[in-house]
Amino acid sequence: MFACAGQTADNSPMPRRPLPHTVTLLATLALAACRPLPAKPDGTATAIEAPAATGPHPANPGPGSPDVLRGPPLAGIRKEPQLRIRIQANLTGIRIGRGPTLISTDAKAQPHTFTGPLQVTRQGAGFILTDAKGARWTWAAPLLVARAPQGAMSVGTQTYQGTVELAARGPSGMDLINDLPLEAYLPGVLAKELYTSWQPEAYRAQAITARSYAIWEMTKRRAEGRAFDLEAGEASQAYVGVTGNAKANQAVAATRGVVLTYDNRVLPAFYSACAGGAAQDAVFAFPNRVADLPPLRGHPTGTAAAICPRFNWPTLARDKNDTLRRLAAWGAAEKHPVAGLRSLQAARVSGLSRSNRPAMFELTDDQGRVFALSCEDFRLALNGGTPAIPAEKRLLSSFCSVRVSGTQLLFENGHGHGHGVGLEQWGAEGMAQKGQKAEAILGAYYPGAVLQRAY
Repeated sequence: MFACAGQTADNSPMPRRPLPHTVTLLATLALAACRPLPAKPDGTATAIEAPAATGPHPANPGPGSPDVLRGPPLAGIRKEPQLRIRIQANLTGIRIGRGPTLISTDAKAQPHTFTGPLQVTRQGAGFILTDAKGARWTWAAPLLVARAPQGAMSVGTQTYQGTVELAARGPSGMDLINDLPLEAYLPGVLAKELYTSWQPEAYRAQAITARSYAIWEMTKRRAEGRAFDLEAGEASQAYVGVTGNAKANQAVAATRGVVLTYDNRVLPAFYSACAGGAAQDAVFAFPNRVADLPPLRGHPTGTAAAICPRFNWPTLARDKNDTLRRLAAWGAAEKHPVAGLRSLQAARVSGLSRSNRPAMFELTDDQGRVFALSCEDFRLALNGGTPAIPAEKRLLSSFCSVRVSGTQLLFENGHGHGHGVGLEQWGAEGMAQKGQKAEAILGAYYPGAVLQRAY
């Protein structure tokens, strides 16, 4: 059984405390055989200082305040959180239910029983429900709450624990939100994030990481006044609802309530597919979202993730004019100065993080004007827009060099897949294949963090 703080073999409650055998998750063993840091992607780039967390200290911390940036206090978590996960946004219609289906206009209201499947669409300020026989009901309400009398709720081709909500959005759309306990949510994350063939210890490491991340983002979004706590996708964590993946379910049960902490706060435990040999600093990947916490600083990660097919990747060529269009569109949407970029004479890495990964990029137009973009803004801008970028043309990570060559933008010396902050999933699997336990895996990727039981 996975030994965790605050839990005994018979699950009797105990005070929160660090793991009795590992006070901090040291990276010494895991990094002892690391290869040297990759070569700097641009010889003219220099290391830049990590930005400090900024913002006021209000009585009720705002989304950009230091209290939120450092993660929520562990002492404030007294029981398992109830989460609201936005599954899909701005739907025009959805099929729900299989057999008896309970529907109300409020989670506390007396529900009405219908026989599913039901097709739900919007009409005016409310909803229309149509059953399999064509019978229709109109609900003049901004919200519908649906659940199954027993078991999970069917929505489209998926099933979800807890309740599902359909929240009106605009004149004709609706958001699909799943309301359920955190521990019921996590197996659906692991089942989507990891391969079924991967090792149980990689699953356990991911369970603790995903739980920590969920608690942090829940706290952040509630401080922002959002109607949901996380998204079911890249904006938060992948999520498939109810899963029959035994490794996912077992990993969540075995680590129940265990989180990564630093300074007695739940760590914003970011993770990605593959860091390519060097973890990124969280403050460069996510400026103004997180404080400069030691467990989230850039450091070498060795070759544990070398089993990843994208640990290194070949030169990628993108059309310069298409790149300009996408950069300008992203800049306009994000109110970023790069919206004014109309030509591209040069591109380069202009600043490096602690682990020699690109932290900043500079784009120069034909008038000599320079536009600066952070590493992840650069990647997201280039991968966004319409039409969708084909998979083979997507910029896998910002861990590369870049230059203009004629009508093309070339990305060279590429490493990894994703933002590279925190745990790299392929590295966790590589370590697990060599017999490393979840504690050692987490120690390699979040040095200085502490495992504690939150509930």
